Amino acid sequence: MDTLTHSGAGWTIRPAAPIDHPGIAEVFLSCLSAFPWRGSPRRELSSMENALLSGECFVAYVPQAGVVGFVIYDTITAYISHLFVDDDWRFCGIGSTLLKLARDVVARPVRLDVDEQNEAALTVYRALGWTEVIETPGPSRGQRRMISP
Repeated sequence: MDTLTHSGAGWTIRPAAPIDHPGIAEVFLSCLSAFPWRGSPRRELSSMENALLSGECFVAYVPQAGVVGFVIYDTITAYISHLFVDDDWRFCGIGSTLLKLARDVVARPVRLDVDEQNEAALTVYRALGWTEVIETPGPSRGQRRMISP
């Protein structure tokens, strides 16, 4: 996939390049403020950067704003480790398009974990047809495993 453009909203989705990494980090860190229950920003950023280096990534890019969203996923495990969209660019199809592209690339349903406190995200995933996976009991990480349709 080269690019996918939404002419009405003004964004383009394309595979990430190394030049996008600072913009990805900026979106990630700005979104973390909405999740006070997460670990320290430094630890979370390190985890995101490791995922970025070992996985595949699409970015949503707007010429006037730069990177406004991204998804990091693993093509082998069909697992999405990170999906973030800048607050100002939510509700214009970026998140759902990033999810769809990741699913299309791996060619099967994808999985991700959602913080239990992130009720808005859980509601959106359910509305998009995602379902919760019941896994074997174990120590709860405070997350729900979801799988795409």
